[in-house]
Amino acid sequence: MEHQRIRIARPYAWVRVALLRYLQERGLHTRRTFCLSEARAQQGAQVPCPHHGHRPCTCEWCTYLVYDENNALVATLTLYGNEKHTYITWRDEERSLNLPLHLWQHRQTLDPFG
Repeated sequence: MEHQRIRIARPYAWVRVALLRYLQERGLHTRRTFCLSEARAQQGAQVPCPHHGHRPCTCEWCTYLVYDENNALVATLTLYGNEKHTYITWRDEERSLNLPLHLWQHRQTLDPFG
């Protein structure tokens, strides 16, 4: 299956909240399988940023498995970003959710707190 990738000019924290809310509203649930900041908290500088290596940075990187109401895996989602931009990589197992297209089309109006 092909990976899709989009860039949203919004902070990582904002996109993460909006994205998880979007999935929840559609009856999907997630399980985080990796978080860069948690790995760094546990392992320190041994866990490099994919773009900055071991230099200090504000990047965040998390991977989520996305499940439907029957607990079937429907997608793998990776968020990578900082306070300026967020990149979303999406592998849709069923090719039916088309999340990156939705987020791209609504990137200016998504409000995770509304």
